[in-house]
Amino acid sequence: MMTNNEFKEIFKNQLTKIGFKMRGNNFRLKTSEIETIVNLQKSNFSNAYYVNYGYNLLNFDCSEVYIHISERLPQLATFDLEKEFQNREKELLAIINQMLIPEITKIKTEQDVLNLFQRKPYLNMTTIFKVKEYLKLL
Repeated sequence: MMTNNEFKEIFKNQLTKIGFKMRGNNFRLKTSEIETIVNLQKSNFSNAYYVNYGYNLLNFDCSEVYIHISERLPQLATFDLEKEFQNREKELLAIINQMLIPEITKIKTEQDVLNLFQRKPYLNMTTIFKVKEYLKLL
């Protein structure tokens, strides 16, 4: 079985390689316009994790929400530390390097955020009206 610390360490090793700073269960990376956040959220009901990620617009002052635009990786068996899983570390590395990092490294500017909304129009990635208004999406 993998421990919580081992799980977090795998994410830490991969994300710090590309410049993220870890604090608690959060990893952050800033450009001049965007702060990218990856959050490891532990389930309240089991020893499983959700992997949330998103973006804060640095030129937009809004403290109403923690992350202005947020998404979540699909809930995979790999994230449930209670389940026996052979090669969990290898699988986590693949998820981080093939799913998460390619997605989060695309977003560096507000224009990239607008492009994200165009690529994924079916997602309601922001829950507050003010962010959509700021991005002129309404």
